Amino acid sequence: MIRLPVLISLFLVFIVISTATTARSETSINSPQDGKQRSLLDIWLPLAKRGDATAQNNVGSIYNTGNGVSQDYVKAVKWYRSAALQGYAIAQFNIGLMFDAGRGVPRNYRVSAKWYRLAAEQGLADAQHNLATMYENGQGVQQDEQKALYWYHLAAEQELAEAQNNLGHIYENGQEKNRDLETAVKWYKLSAEQDLPLAQANIGRLYLLGKGLTRNYNAALAWFMRAAQRGSTEAQYHLGSIYENGYGVPPSRHKAIDWYTISAENGNADSQYQLGILLETGNAGHKNYVAATKWLTLAAEQDHAQAQYRLGLKYHFGQGIEQNYELAVKWYGKAAELGDSNAQYSLASLYQEGLWKKQDIDAAIQWFTRSAEQEHLQAKYNLAVLYKNKKKDMSSALKWYRSAAEAGHTEAQFHLGLMFDRGEDVLQNYSIARKWYHSAANSDHSDAQFNLATMHHAGRGIPVNYKTAIHWYEQAAAQNHASAQYNLGTLYDSGVGVKQDHNIAAKWYRLAAEQGLLEAQYNLAYLYDRRLVSLQENDTAIKWYKLAAAQHYEPAQYNLGLKYYKGSGIKKDFSKAYIWWSLSAASGNKDGAASLKILEAQMNITQRAEARQRMRNCAQSNFENC
Repeated sequence: MIRLPVLISLFLVFIVISTATTARSETSINSPQDGKQRSLLDIWLPLAKRGDATAQNNVGSIYNTGNGVSQDYVKAVKWYRSAALQGYAIAQFNIGLMFDAGRGVPRNYRVSAKWYRLAAEQGLADAQHNLATMYENGQGVQQDEQKALYWYHLAAEQELAEAQNNLGHIYENGQEKNRDLETAVKWYKLSAEQDLPLAQANIGRLYLLGKGLTRNYNAALAWFMRAAQRGSTEAQYHLGSIYENGYGVPPSRHKAIDWYTISAENGNADSQYQLGILLETGNAGHKNYVAATKWLTLAAEQDHAQAQYRLGLKYHFGQGIEQNYELAVKWYGKAAELGDSNAQYSLASLYQEGLWKKQDIDAAIQWFTRSAEQEHLQAKYNLAVLYKNKKKDMSSALKWYRSAAEAGHTEAQFHLGLMFDRGEDVLQNYSIARKWYHSAANSDHSDAQFNLATMHHAGRGIPVNYKTAIHWYEQAAAQNHASAQYNLGTLYDSGVGVKQDHNIAAKWYRLAAEQGLLEAQYNLAYLYDRRLVSLQENDTAIKWYKLAAAQHYEPAQYNLGLKYYKGSGIKKDFSKAYIWWSLSAASGNKDGAASLKILEAQMNITQRAEARQRMRNCAQSNFENC
């Protein structure tokens, strides 16, 4: 996806107005009166001292630009003010610029707007334009798009190209009531026809997107090329994008990189970012992490939020650069302040995990909240978890679980189901639990599928329905959910809800057993032990009993001891029978305890001592040497 920024201009020009003779921008003029070359200051200063407003304005501009004199903003402001107080519109505009830029005076947008207004009310188009931008951006005045439109219109009707372009911007992207793509196109075109590169790039963008104009890649290319040749870095960026993505032209990585580079070297942040990404991913033809970091940093320093976020990622995870959590926080923080929801989420995660300085749950919640308010799903879910587990605030936890769940976050849907299923910090409600389980289950959440199956299996809040239970068990089992595989095995083993089939039961038990589920290991061993199914290659009852027994499952320990005692399918070994019955008895198995007494009566002192030593060795080896 390419990023297409809207282009807005701010017209900041210091104007020098001539008298009936001439006042050009050369550093000196020839005086026909005395044959001597005099500086501009020599010409205008005497008139300015006599109170001539035009001369005062021109002296101000001479000091402002350093034209033949040492540049002196303070003196420039003094002379501009003298002329402006006489009602001279150009000087009012120029002193407005000085306050706008903070030249010779502290920057003061409110005072700047006052002077722009005075000049604008006299019909000066440049002042009307700059006053409009202040209303559009809320600088020095209360933000007011209607007033911005008013002043832009006055300047645009005087054919000021910048005002025409900015009118187009408001009609394209402003408040809903002001949006009118047809009118936006009209003003963009009028500005573009005056060769304003910004407007030309905007027309190219509209053709590229098919927005307000029929999509036409050739027309977009032509407008972008025209603007690019006049130095528009935005147009150069778009040309790079056109060639990278093959919009109406054969894709050309070489041409794309050429245009991106030209634009980036001229300071365009979007191009710097794109170059950084291409070099980082290798889509530039090769990977160059050093150059990628350089371009991303240049873009980030221009407050390009995506570049700042990407830099944060690089420092966070050490992607082609040395891991540095402090710098990760710095760049995440800058992007987060600019409203980047991914950066807000990542910054919150660092605070949550305590990877930078120490864990700060309050800061994590602050940034997760800002991200969540921009509909970042994982941020919503993480907020719910923090409120539930760290803050013990179930009201807030439920709020964010619901928000995430309603937006389709399957983990949030599952946890909501779990809370209402168990009555965990909420009033137990099987109907609500089933609703959320179902939502998550339909998105292939295996735990939700399993829990939904158990509700139908056990009749929890609904009538027992084996058919539906089996359906959801099978969905979860297909995703290697061991408990679902085991429960399917028990249904086929017992013939409950399905025709009894030990072979199908063994299939499901084996899949769960291979994942380490001890009940499945025991039941599979039992099927083999009772010869209810045929042994598979390398499968024995002893193998599965041992695996379950090693997990301290006392029925498996008892049966394993019985196998060694009787020599059933294995060589008789009282010592090993002693080991497993002892472990079983220690876990509370009454049959194990009774059998152990019988066995001890059949063993002499030496055999019992040897068996006890082997049992200690077995325990010390974590059941590896039994």
